[in-house]
Amino acid sequence: FVIGTADQLFGPKIYEDVGTKLIETVQQIDAGQPKKQDETLEKLKNAFHQQAVKPLLETAKGAYTGDMKKNDRERLERKLNTKADSIVGKAFGDFTIQQKTLEQEKTDLLKVCTTAQEKAEVNREYKEKQQQAAAQLKQALSSAVEDFVKEAGQEVVRTVETQKKEEAK
Repeated sequence: FVIGTADQLFGPKIYEDVGTKLIETVQQIDAGQPKKQDETLEKLKNAFHQQAVKPLLETAKGAYTGDMKKNDRERLERKLNTKADSIVGKAFGDFTIQQKTLEQEKTDLLKVCTTAQEKAEVNREYKEKQQQAAAQLKQALSSAVEDFVKEAGQEVVRTVETQKKEEAK
């Protein structure tokens, strides 16, 4: 029931628009600069909040005009924002661990290098691996976007429908 209602309420337009916008934002991030990682993490969290949670709640608010109380909406918004932060935080945490591991490997290899050519090769390989790690982060976040948007839509419907049934009792 919840899935069918969520699909009717949000439909492909909302799911696709929200997902597409969020994926575009994810693809634009510059995760390759370690000094700006905190800033990038906050931008991603904010993007999830503004481009996924907010439109879903606005659509639900329009569809469930009298059935969705402000209190319920705020609780739902907090819950979805927390879930979004968790998704972004996990992906970014994995990325950070991978970056630190690569940095350590590079440092260890540079210690044993004797020529400038060997050092240049190590640095080149490190840059490639760093770019691969950034691409993996973007891929992980992009695939998480679709799941999050669908689950968030279902959560909105489940919460409002449950609230309606409780009020009817």
